[in-house]
Amino acid sequence: MNILEAAILGLVQGLTEFLPVSSSGHLAIAENLFGLKGDSNLFFIVMLHLASLAAIVVYYWHNFLKLFTTNRYEIGYIVVGSIPAAIIGLLFKRQIEATFEDVVLVSLFLCVTGIFLFIADRLSRERVELREAGILRIIIIGIAQAVAILPGISRSGSTIGSGFLTGIKRTDAVRFSFFLGAPAIFGAGILTLKDAIDHKVTVDFLPILIGMGIAFFVSLLSIRLVELVAQKNKFRIFAFYCLVVGLTAFVYFMLI
Repeated sequence: MNILEAAILGLVQGLTEFLPVSSSGHLAIAENLFGLKGDSNLFFIVMLHLASLAAIVVYYWHNFLKLFTTNRYEIGYIVVGSIPAAIIGLLFKRQIEATFEDVVLVSLFLCVTGIFLFIADRLSRERVELREAGILRIIIIGIAQAVAILPGISRSGSTIGSGFLTGIKRTDAVRFSFFLGAPAIFGAGILTLKDAIDHKVTVDFLPILIGMGIAFFVSLLSIRLVELVAQKNKFRIFAFYCLVVGLTAFVYFMLI
């Protein structure tokens, strides 16, 4: 992987990890277009995800501090919401990894994300704050995150959209989605990093550092953009984008 490819993948990661358009789907498509495969590339993708995780911590640092004071209830929510994805990820790790190889299927999953975002945006009803959400709503959001392990199904789109549909206020749904994603990103990163070490992967650190730096700063901008779009009830913008990209990629990879 050269520096330009690393920079492009870092940009893709930063834009798509938090925008509800599926970072895994975009990275799978980009990898196929660039012809990038193998354990060393998998290690690089893990590093990009950890850069996005760092962006969550930096952007919401004051909210993270509140987890240990006034908002301790959110720790319980995060634990409960993380359980479904942890179970699915551990039980079906190999099957899920295999889906990344089928870029046509990934393209179709992007279309599914678009349809879900459109429905969630139209049917959203703000009724409760996160503090009043209750365990049932959190479990539903957690199940949505588990489904989003599939490439092309947006994790942030699934969890934010589920928050909308269950009546949680939009700003709270966005923030909780990112908080819930933090342990999921970290856990997936540690597991994949372990695989890379077991395979004794050799890497070039300059492209990795450049990709991580770009992913970090673009992730900060993406988080802010999602907050603004959610507040203005314009999530359908992302729905149309996913449908266009998904259908375009589907046709392209079916023809080549």
